[in-house]
Amino acid sequence: MNINPNVYSKVLAAFGIIPQAIIPITSGCINELLQIHTNEAIYALKYIRNRSLEAIQREQLVMQTAQLGGIPIPDIQKTIENETIYEHEGYWSLSSWIEGSSIAAASLDEEKAKLLGEMLGRLHIVLEALSADQLPSLVQNVCVEPDKTMEDLEFVECMIRNRMDSFADYALLFSGEVKKRLLAGTKVLPFYRSAKKQVLHGDFWFQNILFHRGHIQSIIDWEFTCSGPKLWEISYVFGAYLLQPSSFEATARLASSFVRGYCSISPLLAEEARMIPELYRWFRLNELRPLQFHYFHNESRLTTFLPHILNKFTFIEQYEEELTTRLADSTVRISS
Repeated sequence: MNINPNVYSKVLAAFGIIPQAIIPITSGCINELLQIHTNEAIYALKYIRNRSLEAIQREQLVMQTAQLGGIPIPDIQKTIENETIYEHEGYWSLSSWIEGSSIAAASLDEEKAKLLGEMLGRLHIVLEALSADQLPSLVQNVCVEPDKTMEDLEFVECMIRNRMDSFADYALLFSGEVKKRLLAGTKVLPFYRSAKKQVLHGDFWFQNILFHRGHIQSIIDWEFTCSGPKLWEISYVFGAYLLQPSSFEATARLASSFVRGYCSISPLLAEEARMIPELYRWFRLNELRPLQFHYFHNESRLTTFLPHILNKFTFIEQYEEELTTRLADSTVRISS
């Protein structure tokens, strides 16, 4: 997005900041993100796109609750007027810059997987202090609720057919394969409807978790905070971070380490852990909602993405019994 550089100076002045350098950051952020250097410190300035003031305030409430509970997050800075959000041709926020880097799923080891589990367990306990009613549900935010899945799949079929005639046959095959797998997941709907809902981070994966010298330095990007079952977020991490389709043993070791870490802070029942691969099928459908924006205008991305989902579904089917046993055993070892 092209923003007049004079706007940056005006926004920073509202926060009482005189910049020495302004550096754009382009590493996958959906918002405009800039690194601000001053004589005293380094900050992250974020231009927040397409979101209401109320939604931003909810996000900051969750962040502040997490920080009070000891979760490492960037410090939110206040303006001269003692506000945390500044409005000028859009909404802006300023926070401390956190040194650290994300660790991609391919280079994750068991110790770091355990750290991730411990951190998510801590986060879920801290966020229980907030009312889930204060935040949008999964379906209102980034995720696909089970009750809406079939409708969304039909939408995906239609979108692909309308935009890419050459890809229509594969689209129908893909959707049919997904439906077949989802219809077999009879445990998911009763679980989702009966499970306790709480506040979740909503996007707990490697790009939003910064490590530094072997420790988790900060959890960032809280704009997808929402309410839902905590087991859904565990399944999200399983799919986004722990699943290694090229190796069952690697997946099992990472997933077991993660569950052991989580259960050491916030215990799960063995039957809950067994549901993680089952819930993963719903997690993958999380990506169907934004497909219309990110994939349907680019055939090369679409032809890569759809086989990627089917590959992971096939992996789960092949190893589901072993995975569920390993994950359930991880909770038993903790409780005993």
